[in-house]
Amino acid sequence: MMEPAANSPQFPLFTRLPPELRTQIWRLALPYELKPAPALFFYKRGCWEPSRSIEGEPYRGPNDELENLYFKFHCELLDHVEYAMPLVDVNREARGVVGEWLDAQGKMGIRIERRGAVQGVGNGEGQDQDRERDQEEEEEEDMCSKFTFTRPYNSAQDALFVTQDTWNDFLTEPSDRQFEPDLLFVTVTLWADPKILAIPKTLIQDDDALRSFSDIFMSFDGLEKLLVIVNDLHLHVDDGKKRWEFGFKSVKRGGLVWNLDKRSFEYADGVATGEEVLGVEEANGSMGEGLTNERKKGFEIWPAVAVRR
Repeated sequence: MMEPAANSPQFPLFTRLPPELRTQIWRLALPYELKPAPALFFYKRGCWEPSRSIEGEPYRGPNDELENLYFKFHCELLDHVEYAMPLVDVNREARGVVGEWLDAQGKMGIRIERRGAVQGVGNGEGQDQDRERDQEEEEEEDMCSKFTFTRPYNSAQDALFVTQDTWNDFLTEPSDRQFEPDLLFVTVTLWADPKILAIPKTLIQDDDALRSFSDIFMSFDGLEKLLVIVNDLHLHVDDGKKRWEFGFKSVKRGGLVWNLDKRSFEYADGVATGEEVLGVEEANGSMGEGLTNERKKGFEIWPAVAVRR
């Protein structure tokens, strides 16, 4: 069993509590109960790759395989975000609660990775076998030194985060990749799943970056929302696999909403609040043409705050 830190609060009577109450306490110590909070997933080069569509997928044509070659941004290649899971080093009872919770996660939930190798997904049979094998080991073993707990990108809630340093790669990779030998002289259809793009505030203040959004809307045609991170993140090279949760609940005002019929942004609050990261005219000038050309019916710009967990 993991020894408590010298100054940590202790409750020696915990083992005398009814099992049901102990289980409830263990569950309250898990990262989340039902649904993980949205997180920032760092863009990295290498996610744009050709793929062949299969029956039932978008852009599937009726003819040969060459027609069904599309150029896709593979979100599954983004580095997973990590979660701290200290419960696995407490005792066998706590590990059992963690195991049941992991099995209920589904394919988009947290995965166990042995450092250097994936061990299985939350509800996979391999994970059950791993847990049985782990329970046979000494309880004193430091499992956190052997395993990491990570979650893959979920386009329904997570944001693709592009830093100042990776912005140029983000803009040029789709075209650069299509000039490589396997795609040269091949016509492909672009397909990208990300719905939420996040950028630091320094980019929204860059005129050249703003003018790039017409190209971004062409490559990432599914984008529905732009989050501008207004706080300083002080990023480091190794931050790509550390979990950054974002939210804009603390920034309740200051959104802009695109109205295709009027071909203009509108203030989400009806009037300017002073908290907008862009003015309506500035947003129209930098993004309006691209949104109109792509016939996007909905697009929003919101200030957001990123918090490291």
